Amino acid sequence: MVNKADRFYFENFVRASECSCKAAHYLEECLTEYRPERMQEMRKRLIASTLTAKGRFRG
Repeated sequence: MVNKADRFYFENFVRASECSCKAAHYLEECLTEYRPERMQEMRKRLIASTLTAKGRFRG
């Protein structure tokens, strides 16, 4: 049987892994489709995703 601390760790680890994968895909997209005129848009999207991710973890 899994104790509460182990479950807490595992659930947060899974969420962090999902967030890391999304960030890697977004980085790949930014680098392959880079256009200087889109920098503001890319920056706003990155900041928005960072703020969203902060609310997903319990601590």
